[in-house]
Amino acid sequence: MHAREHHRLAGVADQQAAQHRGQRDRIISELAGEDWTYKAIASAVGCSPELVAKVLDRLGKRRRG
Repeated sequence: MHAREHHRLAGVADQQAAQHRGQRDRIISELAGEDWTYKAIASAVGCSPELVAKVLDRLGKRRRG
């Protein structure tokens, strides 16, 4: 496989990863809107509660207190 093809495939992989992150973030946002705990969201999504908090911070939806 030539370098050009590797470069093209890397771009495709980056696009797919971004789509998956977007889907994950939408799910986190929806569950947070249903008053799930960060720990429960993390368990359902397969990530850490810290990542849930980071995503919700980025979306401006993090709960305080």
